[in-house]
Amino acid sequence: RVSTRSARPERAARPARRAARRLRVLLAEDNRVNRKLVTKLLQKRGHQVDGVENGHAALDMIVSASPGAFDAVLMDVQMPEMGGFEATRAIREHEAETKAHVPIIALTAHAMAGDRERCLSAGMDGYLSKPIEVNDLIATVEQLGSGESRPTDAAASSKRPALFDEQTALAYTGGDRRLLKQVIKLFRADSRASLGRIDRALRNRDNEALRMAAHTVKGAIATVGSPAGR
Repeated sequence: RVSTRSARPERAARPARRAARRLRVLLAEDNRVNRKLVTKLLQKRGHQVDGVENGHAALDMIVSASPGAFDAVLMDVQMPEMGGFEATRAIREHEAETKAHVPIIALTAHAMAGDRERCLSAGMDGYLSKPIEVNDLIATVEQLGSGESRPTDAAASSKRPALFDEQTALAYTGGDRRLLKQVIKLFRADSRASLGRIDRALRNRDNEALRMAAHTVKGAIATVGSPAGR
């Protein structure tokens, strides 16, 4: 993995329990575990979150809503049917007619060299790397969603423990033990189907299906605190 320098907004170690302004956020994420986690973390801050599973659905939500209905969009880069970059470009084309602009934040499983440029060329305003650190998520969404300017490169690059431990897992839920249990339970419920998709892709020698299935498993594993997902 190629390391990237992160230019994060200034933030307190423990943000206030509620945001100063309630935002409406569109979350496009095909992984149920990640979608659950991000949704709950933002809802605890008082924000409204509309979750969809792919880029097509995100585009439909933006097009059908009135201009300015959403304060920010969290857009997973790799999704079935329509990925995050393609969806972002389509949203920007729609906004060329409405004269609106919604901040779009990429969610990517890797912090790789060139991510910043790819985000910019696709029309995104920033990105966060998975597993998402709760304070980075809050700071990025609330600054961009409130109309504050910030650097485009917002990938989380802090060092993490080499081994799984409870504190690492809790860091991804903002210290919420009940939410962590819910996320782990959801991960366990989904894992059998995910492994089944990998098995079928291997048997069918379907490289694209294997890549997508492995990407989903990797993202979910990282979210529950395992170094295997990083």
